[in-house]
Amino acid sequence: MGDHTRAGETQFVSWFGPLFDALSKPGGSGSPEEVTEQIAADKHISNDVLNGLTSSG
Repeated sequence: MGDHTRAGETQFVSWFGPLFDALSKPGGSGSPEEVTEQIAADKHISNDVLNGLTSSG
């Protein structure tokens, strides 16, 4: 599988850990905005990065 994994898929999977960490803080749930803000705070991600567009839009 490793040879057939695209870079975007690998990057996507790398966010699972921070996602689970963010969800565990408010009790196991949160809106997409709340979870995004928590991940950004935990990982020190700037607003410029959060507001940037990906190649897929």
